[in-house]
Amino acid sequence: MPTKRQIEASRANGAKSRGPITPEGKAASSRNALKTGLYSQSQVITGEDPAALDSLAESYRERFPSTGPEAQALLAIVLNDDWLLRRLRAIEGGLWEMRYQTTTSLENSVPRARAFAYVQEQLRVLQRRIDSTERSFHRALAALLKLQPPAAKPAALGSFAQIA
Repeated sequence: MPTKRQIEASRANGAKSRGPITPEGKAASSRNALKTGLYSQSQVITGEDPAALDSLAESYRERFPSTGPEAQALLAIVLNDDWLLRRLRAIEGGLWEMRYQTTTSLENSVPRARAFAYVQEQLRVLQRRIDSTERSFHRALAALLKLQPPAAKPAALGSFAQIA
């Protein structure tokens, strides 16, 4: 338990703080509240393009005009799941690339097999996350489609011959 003197010193030091001053410090501080899931303030993490997310969101908003709070909630789930699936697929590629680069430097005659041996558990866990996210995406999309007025629903696709 801190003493009264320690508490007072802590308060005095805290009162001197004015937050980050440099642009780098401010940029780092702006990411402090980034969390995952329900409490995230941003769906974009370092290395991702915020404009790509904005473009994706605009595409979904054009495709599914809002008809109420339920539709907005479902649209948010669809958008989040789509964005997350893109991220997870990029992670999968990154896992392979990272391990492949490591194994080729070992003068290995079968670097892909060795890379797989190293990443198979990570890929298994990642695939479970992808599968779960895809199920969530399809459930939300189906529910969203049910909420759309009949005129807004896309026409059923015909046979392959009609499409091609």
